Amino acid sequence: QYFGVSKHMPKLKFKKLGLFYLIALGTIAAMILLSQLLIQTSINRQQDDARVINVAGRQRMLSQKISKLALKLAYSTENKTENIEELEKAVALWNNSNDGLLRKDSSFEHTNSVQIQNLFNKLAPHFNTIYNSSYQMIAEARMGLSDPKNLQSILNNEKDFLRIMDSIVSQYEQEANAKVQELKKTELYLFIISMLIILAELIFIFRPLANNISATVQELVISEEESKKMSNELSKLYDELGKSYQDLEAVNIQPASPSLFASFNHLGQFQLFSKKLTELMEYEEETPPEDFQSLLIKSGYRIDFVHGLIEIL
Repeated sequence: QYFGVSKHMPKLKFKKLGLFYLIALGTIAAMILLSQLLIQTSINRQQDDARVINVAGRQRMLSQKISKLALKLAYSTENKTENIEELEKAVALWNNSNDGLLRKDSSFEHTNSVQIQNLFNKLAPHFNTIYNSSYQMIAEARMGLSDPKNLQSILNNEKDFLRIMDSIVSQYEQEANAKVQELKKTELYLFIISMLIILAELIFIFRPLANNISATVQELVISEEESKKMSNELSKLYDELGKSYQDLEAVNIQPASPSLFASFNHLGQFQLFSKKLTELMEYEEETPPEDFQSLLIKSGYRIDFVHGLIEIL
């Protein structure tokens, strides 16, 4: 540890905070992706529904057009070839659209409910009668023949076809509106869940994240202040140490070399009695003493003390 703070502490804390931050961002990104997926799927379904409703509504217009062209073909001799071609095109488009609504055409991406399928079952006899009668009229007109029964069959079934087709279009619209309402509910639930997740992230991730960052920064600030303080103290110690070295160098006392003042043998007789020792002891006689005992006695020590000291030495 340095000044009460572990050197690995900031690294571990920021690593943990970074992990929490990535989790929070990942959760938000997942919610955005889920929302976009739901919206795009809904848009595609609404486009399919709009196309189906448009085609179903066009079926009513085509049935009326077929009846009109059949009347012209039966009672008008003008533009007969053109009327035959228009009637044939109208019946072909009408039949293809019906196949698409019944999912016989792969270009239509939708699924009919049970209610709609039941309505198409009711519609089928009227559709088949109009379809067959129209092609019989076309074949007869090309041969210059005319059978009023085919025209009458078309006109008799047109009313029931339009009535049932109106019900089919209304059912398509109701189901499309129900999908829109379901989407609104789903989006509302998704919005509520997203808000709850964001709130939870604020409480359990971002707020602790901010607190940890603040605490870490505070610890780093304290550590920096203590480091500066310690640095100043070390600087002062180095200054004082430098001054001490300078003082020692200034004194620079050279110790005196050791010297021998006197020596004697085991009997106490002096073998050496230096002049320095004579000066230090203030020895007044010109000739040095012969032995250590005489020196001590002349210096005032008792005889018994001198003999005891000599025995010890």
